[in-house]
Amino acid sequence: MNTCFLRDLRSLPALIATPLLVLAAQSSGQTDRVDAFVREQMQTSHIPGVSVGVVRDGKSVLEKGYGFPNLELAVSATADTVYEILSITKQFTAAAILLLVEEGKIGLDDPLAKYLPDSPASWKDVTVRHLLTHTSGIMDFTDIPPFFEQLRLEATPDELLKEVKKRPLQFAPGTQWGYSNSNYYLLGQIIEKVSAKKYEDFLREHIFQPLEMKATRMTDYRDIIPNRAAGYNGSERMSSRRRPSSRAFMATRTLCKMRSTSAPAASGRQELSRPA
Repeated sequence: MNTCFLRDLRSLPALIATPLLVLAAQSSGQTDRVDAFVREQMQTSHIPGVSVGVVRDGKSVLEKGYGFPNLELAVSATADTVYEILSITKQFTAAAILLLVEEGKIGLDDPLAKYLPDSPASWKDVTVRHLLTHTSGIMDFTDIPPFFEQLRLEATPDELLKEVKKRPLQFAPGTQWGYSNSNYYLLGQIIEKVSAKKYEDFLREHIFQPLEMKATRMTDYRDIIPNRAAGYNGSERMSSRRRPSSRAFMATRTLCKMRSTSAPAASGRQELSRPA
C-alpha cells in the first residue's frame, strides 16, 4: 500500500454500521420522521436509550439522544452519551493490523504461527489475512460452553482461546467464510506481540488520538468515563473487562464528525480483499 492508511481511517464510518444509527437524510425537515421512527423502534425492541446522528451531504443535521442510557439514574441520553460498540471494535483491530502491515512489521499472508508460535499445529496454514476476513476455519469461542459463564468471571483471552485450540478447524483455511470472534482475539494478541504495546494503548496512540476521537476508548468498567451508558442484556446489566480485541466505547457526536469528514479511500480495502 502506497497511500498512508492513517489518512484512510477517516473512511471507517462509511464502512461500518453502528448501534448509534447514523442515517443519511434528504432534508433537515425530516427530523420529525426520524423522531417517530426512533421512538417506534425503541418501544418495539424495548430499547431504554439511544443516540442518533443524521448526516446529510457531509454535514451533521441532527445529533440527539432519546430515552435513558442508565435506568438506575434516569439520566437523559444526548449526542455525547458514550456507548459500548461491541463487535464494531473489530474495525479498529483491522485498521491497527493494516497500520503494522504498512510499517512492514506484519505480512498479510504470513502464517499466524510466525507471531503466535504456541498456536496448534492444525493452524499452520492460517494466515493473518484469513483471520481478518473470517476465512481461517478457527472455531468461535462463543460457541463453546460455558462461554457466558466465563464472560461473567472475566476470563482472559488465553482462557477463552484455550478450548478453541483443542478443537479441529471447521474448514480448510481460505476455502470458506465463517464469522468467528476467535479470529479477532488472535489479531489483538498479534498487535500486542508485534508492537510491544497493550492493545488499547496501540489503538489510542495510533488511531484515536491522531483522529481526535476524544470520546472513543476501550471498555474497562474500572475506569471513570464521563457520559457512559450502561449496557443491558434484557433486565440485567452487562459487564466485561479490558482485553485484546474486546470492545470500545464511542459517542454519536464523534461518529458524526468522522462521517462528515470522511473521504473515499480504497488502498487498504483493495489490499485486504486481494485473493491470497
